[in-house]
Amino acid sequence: PLIYPKVFNPATFIATLRQSEPYVITTLAVSIVVMGFTIIVAAPAAFSVARQNKRWLLLMCIYLYGLPSTSYVFGVYTIIYHIHLLNTWAGLMLTFPLFTVPFAVWTLTNFYSTLPKHYEEASLIDGYTPLKSFYRVVMPLARPGLFATALLSFIFSWHLLLFPLVLSETPYQYNFPPTGSFTVTNFATLFDPQSLGSTVTANVWGQVGSAGIILAIPVMLIAILAQDYLLRGLYPGGSRE
Repeated sequence: PLIYPKVFNPATFIATLRQSEPYVITTLAVSIVVMGFTIIVAAPAAFSVARQNKRWLLLMCIYLYGLPSTSYVFGVYTIIYHIHLLNTWAGLMLTFPLFTVPFAVWTLTNFYSTLPKHYEEASLIDGYTPLKSFYRVVMPLARPGLFATALLSFIFSWHLLLFPLVLSETPYQYNFPPTGSFTVTNFATLFDPQSLGSTVTANVWGQVGSAGIILAIPVMLIAILAQDYLLRGLYPGGSRE
């Protein structure tokens, strides 16, 4: 069998890339919003768990994160259906944090536990309120962990498949408010080579492979360009109080 092609022809990849445009737009928009919402919610929640020793909340987050996504399907579909958000970006934006927020709380709690407390104590002595101390002192110190968690939330949102399959019906229709919420994972898994005009199977695997590459490109770029930040955020060095 032929493993490496003798002639490199980017035509198939370019055609597949053009067809993937509405799927990529949807996935980018949803992933960026979910990433921001996840950090806004998880950053203070994880700090509360770490500093007030609310381990039961951490265990709850780990439990929720560990549940199979199929256990949420019926309830999530029912809610999204009744609030009329099926096949919309908003429906996905409300659903994805079910998975990203527990994971972010889990990872950030570990990061906060390595931060020394004397910076916070000094700011409280200087007259800061606990809330102001968190935003003005803790958040800058936790920037590597926040950045790494944000990137992982983006990757997680980019790769979700089950809920876009359940809650979506069509690709993005280039309208506003946005309707059509098939994501790039839908494109890669439901890809129909015949839609590109292929009438024989000679190029089918090339087209399917191109769809898989389009799905993997953002994750590959993040892994290459931001690996130092990910390592610093997920594996912080030891801190002494």
